[in-house]
Amino acid sequence: MFRAELRKAFAPRSTWFLLLGGVGFSALTAYGYADDGKKGIEAGATTLALATDEVPRAWMTLFLFAAIAGAVFISREFDSRAIVRTVLLGQTRTRVFATKLAVVGTIGILYGLVAMIAAVISPFVFLPMAGLEVEWTASTTLTVLGVGACGLLAALWGSGVGWLLRSRLASVAVVVLFILLVEPGLQRLWPEAANGFFSIALSSIYLDQKPELLAVPFATVIALAWIVVLLAASFLTFRRRDLR
Repeated sequence: MFRAELRKAFAPRSTWFLLLGGVGFSALTAYGYADDGKKGIEAGATTLALATDEVPRAWMTLFLFAAIAGAVFISREFDSRAIVRTVLLGQTRTRVFATKLAVVGTIGILYGLVAMIAAVISPFVFLPMAGLEVEWTASTTLTVLGVGACGLLAALWGSGVGWLLRSRLASVAVVVLFILLVEPGLQRLWPEAANGFFSIALSSIYLDQKPELLAVPFATVIALAWIVVLLAASFLTFRRRDLR
């Protein structure tokens, strides 16, 4: 059953287009950060070490695409009503939920690994293009680990949205609106309270330099709490609601 669910997740070309789109967007962001780093160093506003950190940090944008991928994988079968057949073949809803959760975790790990590999390589590509050397520090390593962790966390969070909304269009819309508009907007209006939101917690994990962010351990607890609550609600809803 796990192999069958993996095929459902990775057979559609749209899955790979989404990943490639995320890589392309993140690469452009990383290049922009390298160019900004050069300007900041010339203006005396930053250092080479901080400019180096910013380039791997650009790959945090992949977590948006990981969240979309998790939401689409879950909600797609509800749109097509194929979930009824899946439950019949899986025999129990608990088994179906657990298997799909494992596949979502696999999707998140894939996005996380891609983000980490690209985050390691990109400073050695984009900083020399901007006329800068690479000054790799312990902070850079932690940033790389952070963007990788965000891929897994975001995929799980996105899957929870997909379970609850049961619509691909609605799930993607909610993921994009919350990550790109609602949560950043609230962060500008009320920074301290916004730390309790999922994507803002991820900002701490990939070591964003905003001073109002929580420490990494506290932010990690908040991100995990969002995932646990969403998935618990998803499991109860999936067990009790009609599939049609």
